[in-house]
Amino acid sequence: MNQRTATEEEPMHEGSGSWGFARPLRLIVCIAILSSANVAYARMPMVEPPGQPINDDLLDGFLRQGGWSQTADDDPSARQLEASYIKGIVDAYVAKPSDPKAINDLGLVGLALAVAEWGVEPADGLPDDPAGKNWGGVIGADGKRLMSYSKGAIGVSHADSDSLADFFSFIKKDRGDSLPQATRFYQLQGINFDRLYADGGHCNRPSTVIVIDLNGKPFGYVEHGYAGDRYCGIYRKYKTNEEDWRIFRHNMRLVLRTREGQAYLINAWLKEYWWPSYRKVAGQPNGKIEDVIINSRIRNSSPVTANCTLGKARSSGDAISAQLNAYASKDCHGKPDHKRRWPYMMRAVVVYRFYANHQLAEQTRQK
Repeated sequence: MNQRTATEEEPMHEGSGSWGFARPLRLIVCIAILSSANVAYARMPMVEPPGQPINDDLLDGFLRQGGWSQTADDDPSARQLEASYIKGIVDAYVAKPSDPKAINDLGLVGLALAVAEWGVEPADGLPDDPAGKNWGGVIGADGKRLMSYSKGAIGVSHADSDSLADFFSFIKKDRGDSLPQATRFYQLQGINFDRLYADGGHCNRPSTVIVIDLNGKPFGYVEHGYAGDRYCGIYRKYKTNEEDWRIFRHNMRLVLRTREGQAYLINAWLKEYWWPSYRKVAGQPNGKIEDVIINSRIRNSSPVTANCTLGKARSSGDAISAQLNAYASKDCHGKPDHKRRWPYMMRAVVVYRFYANHQLAEQTRQK
């Protein structure tokens, strides 16, 4: 279940900020090296995913911190995970690194920080932020949020392509014909998000996007405007129209406002991106959980690129640097613009190592 192919990956919805270009990779990784001084590594166990989804308390905490509610909309506010929430997840993993549930739960940190570009609060006492933003989340149309539906793709992982088609299948099973304009809505299954966005009015000047939902009320986000000549040249196919885009947004918002819809997307990401990366890294002699954090984010862009970056890492003395560089390299079907994501990917590594060191030190004191 790929979100995107190696060549058709997130062309326009992750892009503000230039910190990753402004500072060399060695400075980003230096932070992680310093924070890993006390982390003890053993061969990663090869385990299977847990038989149950994320537990209710952990899921509810994630949704609350992500600003979700049954009336939430796709607003541009920054999102942050609470430091204590992350610490609890890391502590549980460090205590039982072979526990499938602990491994699964740790994926939430990678999803929020490395993929969705959320922040951490409070920042007091944390190491320097690799993104240089005092651990604040990304503001505006860039980044990913639980209620994302108006730009980029759907939900916190920006589910698209096969992942979006699978979400349609879940919706059809869960909601059936209860959704407005259900017949036409389900006919949109299999169409990539960017094509719906382009044909929905974002490639006309002036814009012809319908800003009123199916209830006759304005959608609760600020319209994004013209998508750009290059984008429209790639994605405008004249296969759908403005009314399709309105139906799509209305119903996706309805489902994203349900706990069931959010739980599906989060658990699906763990199953389809976190665990494949875990298994591949665990199969390497010197694989580390930090490599999984980095690789699962790359896999969220392209499984082809993710597998290629692990090949580069295998022959390198610095697996993280090798993966990051390969993610921005054409050798692995990456893109130079992916350098912008490096600092946010490193956030998850840095904060994991910070709390892992604290937990290991506490274990040592108790012996």
